[in-house]
Formats: sequence, structure tokens, C-alpha cells
Amino acid sequence: MNTSPYRVRPHRGKDMTEMQRSNVRVLLRQLYREHGSWIAVARVTRIRRKSIEGFYHDDEPGNLALARAIATATKIDLDVALD
Repeated sequence: MNTSPYRVRPHRGKDMTEMQRSNVRVLLRQLYREHGSWIAVARVTRIRRKSIEGFYHDDEPGNLALARAIATATKIDLDVALD
């Protein structure tokens, strides 16, 4: 299978540590409980639903932009959300 070099992620997950990703997933779970669907969470965070679900199910590494959007939607400072 021949993949594009633009699809390769050589620094997968380097933006956040595993603990930070775990903390952001907790906030994402809270948003899901509040809004009831991934589509509603996507609207609140202004992030594609596929990206949110991929991050939640650990298929996508996530990044600080995603973490910032989730923290903003939960009305928590980014530093607090990551710690």
C-alpha cells in the first residue's frame, strides 16, 4: 500500500503526555454527558466529530488545539485541564 508522505505522523502524540491526554479525555467524557452526542460536542468545540471520536477512542493522538477547544467548552483554563 502506497501512502502519501503527508498522511504520515512521525511525531504522533508529542504535543501532550499520556497523562495530559487522559485528563482531556475525562473532560471530553463530561462534555458528552452534558450534550448527549458527539455531534453536539463537535458543535460546541468547533472540532470535527471524527477527530473528537478518534481522540476519545485513542485512534488519534490529539493536539493542543483540540485540548484548548475542549477546555474552553468546559470553561476550564487549558493549564488546569492538562494538569
